[in-house]
Amino acid sequence: MANTKQLFKRVVPKGLYRSLKIRYRQYSVLLEANLDALRHIKYGAEEDDLFSGAGSMRNVECQLTKDYHRIEKGLALRNPKRPFGEAVKQRITSGLDVPAVASQLPLVAVHAQTALSALADWNDSEEIGAHVSPTVDAPLVWDPILSAESQALLEHFFSSRRSVRAFDSAREVNVEDIRKSVATAISTPSVCNRQAWRVHLFTQSDDVSRVIAHQNGNAGFGDTVPAVAVITVDTRLFAGANERHQRWIDGGLFAMSFAYGLHSRGLAACMLNWSMKNDASERLRASAGIAAYEDIVMLVAIGYTEKSFRIARSPRRPIDTVLEVH
Repeated sequence: MANTKQLFKRVVPKGLYRSLKIRYRQYSVLLEANLDALRHIKYGAEEDDLFSGAGSMRNVECQLTKDYHRIEKGLALRNPKRPFGEAVKQRITSGLDVPAVASQLPLVAVHAQTALSALADWNDSEEIGAHVSPTVDAPLVWDPILSAESQALLEHFFSSRRSVRAFDSAREVNVEDIRKSVATAISTPSVCNRQAWRVHLFTQSDDVSRVIAHQNGNAGFGDTVPAVAVITVDTRLFAGANERHQRWIDGGLFAMSFAYGLHSRGLAACMLNWSMKNDASERLRASAGIAAYEDIVMLVAIGYTEKSFRIARSPRRPIDTVLEVH
């Protein structure tokens, strides 16, 4: 292949070769975008006005979660409309009528039914009654106003997290600390509370080596990584053209929270981007045992640092280049 490319470069005029290369790159972008769209169409849920209860259980979960969260959001307003939610009520009822929902999505079914009861209380009696979901009208238990000392500590916590590429390969990670980091990250906001994230964790050296070999940004340190996590999102929990990019947004937010969760427990991490084409994603799914309907967001190398190590300087942009007050 390399010889063919070199021969082609020698035969084709330089200007034409460059022009063809540009066209090929443009075609490649269109091809990959089209493959992304086809995946979204294949696995994604129906949009609101087309919801029929068909598709996978995850697709039904997508709609039920969207709609019970709509009720919760509505009842959390200072002055909710009255009545409201007729279309939402109809969709939730249709979803709950799907035979397998009660057995396969028991918690979602409970949340949906509770939200329906709360909606009925509000629309019928003009009160938010006892059936309201615990996530609605729940009292805040955290005072958002921090002392100057606490604020300084918090700022230090965020600014002190850095990507580490020098791991102590002899020290095994504590999986329980990673579990707690995932638990912390589950509080990450997501579109309509769908929480589509998944974390595939590998801690055995052979598995780590096999998985991390698919990523092209770990040269020089990948063989020292004690554990690697693959962050994915379940495409079945997103619907329609409007949400074509939402899975990447939700997945990125979760990955950030996960990284800070690791940092809070003394675990070092390096966020390994997954800027790869669809065929590379297919190979990683096959190698790591990841389902076809999961989109890969990124990999995270995890471990403990050596006693002495260097980090990339990675200077931060000045605030005024980021913040524009309108």
